[in-house]
Amino acid sequence: MRTRPRWRVTDLAARLADEHYRLDELHAGDLDARTSFELSYRELNPAQAHAFRLLSIAPGLDFGIPAAAALLDTSERGAASVLEALVDMALLETPVAGRYRFHDLIRLFAREHMANDPNSWDAALDRVLTFYRNAAKGWFERALGEFQPHPDAVPWFDAEGGNVLDAAEAACSRGAWTVVIDLAATLHHLLSLRGRAAELERLLSLAVSAAQRAGNVDAEVHATIRLAELMLWHGRAAETPELYEKCLRLTSQADDPARRAWILTHNGDALRDLGEPGRARAAYEEALRINESRGDAVGQGWVLTHLGGALRDLGELGDAESAYRRALVIADQGGDVGARVWTLTHMCWTLADLSRWDDAVDALGTALAFHQSTGDLIGQEGDLQSLGKLHAAHATADAARASDHYRAAADSYRKAADIAAQRHDMFAVDQWTRAANRSVAAGEVG
Repeated sequence: MRTRPRWRVTDLAARLADEHYRLDELHAGDLDARTSFELSYRELNPAQAHAFRLLSIAPGLDFGIPAAAALLDTSERGAASVLEALVDMALLETPVAGRYRFHDLIRLFAREHMANDPNSWDAALDRVLTFYRNAAKGWFERALGEFQPHPDAVPWFDAEGGNVLDAAEAACSRGAWTVVIDLAATLHHLLSLRGRAAELERLLSLAVSAAQRAGNVDAEVHATIRLAELMLWHGRAAETPELYEKCLRLTSQADDPARRAWILTHNGDALRDLGEPGRARAAYEEALRINESRGDAVGQGWVLTHLGGALRDLGELGDAESAYRRALVIADQGGDVGARVWTLTHMCWTLADLSRWDDAVDALGTALAFHQSTGDLIGQEGDLQSLGKLHAAHATADAARASDHYRAAADSYRKAADIAAQRHDMFAVDQWTRAANRSVAAGEVG
């Protein structure tokens, strides 16, 4: 810049933005970044040089020993030895024990050399993509529940999540459609749990595209429904009708009534959120008819619980309770305690609307006891949050004992905050703590 007084900083930034030419730009007189790196590179033995090149294509900003072993096609012990040797040569950094990363310019230098061996590049990338897919699948299969990952999965994802997402991008760019689909199927609950909505939306969008490219209708529908659910959870219900309509078209083409019932039920949820309980009811009732015609008792119970919500929205409380009761009978006949508990967590609000407060609290208490017995922290936190809301609602309906109900609400919210702390979710801890404080203040005013 000193020798180019008319240049702007943005001019230099533009020249450095393209990583393919970045090392060419970084020279001044006798100072040259590439030449400096070349001196260190020449000191490596052939095995170290090969590893140096291969490691440069690792997805993400850093990597652990297992991922390095997959890239290098060697044991973890062998990988650790090579990694430490590269650290000693100042060609790798180790921010914490067991984690390694390149300086961005050294990574570019290594990739320049790697580009001369495209076959090795492709094979190594396939190995590391398979490694991340299998790792994510393993944690998903060890989950304690649909939204209750294995306790060790959360720290794993905090360390590796960015790399796995970069792996999905890399897999999509090279046409590894199955890898993308599998990563979306196994990572959605962890991304949701950690509040990484933007990354989850990107991954699901990649999965939809990958499924289309692969001609996998089932995977396309699954990923699209999850994408619509994500939008619904984040106040974007208005964006979902087009997605559900697409899914319904796909299932019609595939003549898949079970899938159609599933989509109609999710579409009903979106319609409820959009303030259209009548249309939601129609969607649920069509789904119920499909499951009845197929003799799918489990599907009937699932839809009936959703239908109960729409009937409650319409003010048809007696019919809502009847729908829930039918769902409970189906769950009991099938010995499905989980389905029974899930229905109870929804039915409690209709019971509250009917001023049957004790029955509503008992329903949530049953759910809480079940989730405690299974160690489901997410379920426990949700039950306690609902109990807090239920007690607060009771306070507004029972002025004479409002203070008692607000104290009960505060106690439930505090317990929910304790569960969130066990999950290391500080956002939820703050949320439930503030709810407890509001309940205490409301009780004092009352």
